[in-house]
Amino acid sequence: MKTNTLKVKLNRLIRNYVDLTKRDIRKRILANPVKGVDSKRYPQSEYLLGIIYEPYQYHQHFVKACIQLKISFDVIDLHSNEWLEDIQKQNYDGVLIWPNGTNEYLKMVYDSRLKLITEVLNIPIFPDYNAIWLYENKIRGYDWLHANGFPTVKTHVYFNKEKALKHLETHSLPFVIKTNLGASGKGVYIIKTKSDFNKIVRKSFTHGLRSSSTSPFAESRGYIFIQEFLENIIEWRMVRIGDAFFGHQKLMDDGTHKHSGSLLKGWERPPYELVDLLYSITEKGSFKSMNADVFATPDGSFYVNELHTVFGQSTQELMRVDGKPGRYKRENEKWVFEEGDFVPGHSAAARINYFLSTLK
Repeated sequence: MKTNTLKVKLNRLIRNYVDLTKRDIRKRILANPVKGVDSKRYPQSEYLLGIIYEPYQYHQHFVKACIQLKISFDVIDLHSNEWLEDIQKQNYDGVLIWPNGTNEYLKMVYDSRLKLITEVLNIPIFPDYNAIWLYENKIRGYDWLHANGFPTVKTHVYFNKEKALKHLETHSLPFVIKTNLGASGKGVYIIKTKSDFNKIVRKSFTHGLRSSSTSPFAESRGYIFIQEFLENIIEWRMVRIGDAFFGHQKLMDDGTHKHSGSLLKGWERPPYELVDLLYSITEKGSFKSMNADVFATPDGSFYVNELHTVFGQSTQELMRVDGKPGRYKRENEKWVFEEGDFVPGHSAAARINYFLSTLK
């Protein structure tokens, strides 16, 4: 245990000074079981899909699912200079995307070129563009939820250092400060003292902040994202894929005191009020691949923390009721539990099957 802890600490220390992005990507490519599988044709396939290449290899989930379902596909690299010609060579029925959320540059490429694919080339994409636009952008996600009247954690975003430093005059510690990008609890700082607050605000507007798993080059610069710190919360991951709904608790890691990234799950039945909240959010945005991470406070209130159109999945199910895996379906405005294994393989097949149903 101590050896593993030392390795983790050493790795984090090295990343403060050395950019290990290329090494990380090489390791992920080597570990990808379908690396080099860039195209398949199945005579019985009704559809031809494009799958957008993701440098960290998350697109592999769609590749494996298409092979399993025997759906014809090509892998397309949006970072290629010939990306447009590549996507115009074939008459694709639709395009699948596992968007990148590791750095601002890669996200910019996805946001700009996917907009052209769906709005100029008129090729259907999944998840939908607005869901991808919100993905791994905490400021966009908060603004969208706030503008649409959904309950959110009290949040302040400052683009002016002097105004940010005055935040303590009207608000009490502790605070949670987050980088705009960063999943699994990375890029999250719990600030408990005035000196730490002033230090991190100044750093945000000079050198910038970064999440712990990225390169030493900070990307979150010129703003600061501050949230109220909520005590004794229960965090729920509520998921919609197509017309199926799921939910489970995200348990806190005792070491980091964070829920995100712990991979620890609680299999309590999600309250119907939470499923209703997820339904309202996804109907408002027309999102058919979305999770809402929601805080439940001791007084029974719910606050939406973040939205993600794709997410890590460490188990073959996303919900259990009385020990049985399954999903909720909405029938006659009521929630009905249906037992079954509906989301294996990072839910890729479930997403594809729903997407194909829309193309029909």
